[in-house]
Amino acid sequence: MSRFRKLATVIPRPYRSPSKSKSTCLRRRIRVSTTRSSRVSGQTSSTVTRLKLFEHIARTAHRLLALPAPVTLALPAPAEELHPFETRNIHPDLPKKVRKLFDDSHYAESTFEACKFLDDFVGKHAPGTKSGKDRMMKAFSETSPLIKLTALGTESEQNEQEGYKFLFAGTMIGIRNPRGHDHSMIDDPGTCLDHLGLVSALLRRLNQAGFS
Repeated sequence: MSRFRKLATVIPRPYRSPSKSKSTCLRRRIRVSTTRSSRVSGQTSSTVTRLKLFEHIARTAHRLLALPAPVTLALPAPAEELHPFETRNIHPDLPKKVRKLFDDSHYAESTFEACKFLDDFVGKHAPGTKSGKDRMMKAFSETSPLIKLTALGTESEQNEQEGYKFLFAGTMIGIRNPRGHDHSMIDDPGTCLDHLGLVSALLRRLNQAGFS
């Protein structure tokens, strides 16, 4: 053992050059510096990206705030549904029970009451006449009328007077009488409105001639 110890003391340790040691330390420092600089560079790049994003958000918000306020349009209230008497222009002077009978689905009775009103209206201006067809034929006679719808000065005016005579008379015998005699008759709403429209037209012709 003593021999080996002596040999160990005799064998010199490997020589390390001072320059190599310094270069190794320098390389290590360069690596550390490069790593740090790359980290700093990455942090700087991330910061720039965030700043650009913030700038984009700020500009977008500015544009939105600069836009005019949205205009709120008020929607019109839904139109109230009109009664069929309004849409069909039924004469407003007809008795209220005509409309009530119509609303209660008694269409034939509604027509009958409207025709009765027309008959009475004509009778008011043609006193002494018998109700119905006879009243209309005498009241609107083109030769000696009790109710003159035209001046009767021309043939055309005489024809118009005669035509209305038959319209009034036909309304009595063709529309009123069947519903007055046959109480089982049933009309639909459209038929009733057609009849009431005819009665309304005849009443308006009387109004136009000055009868009210």
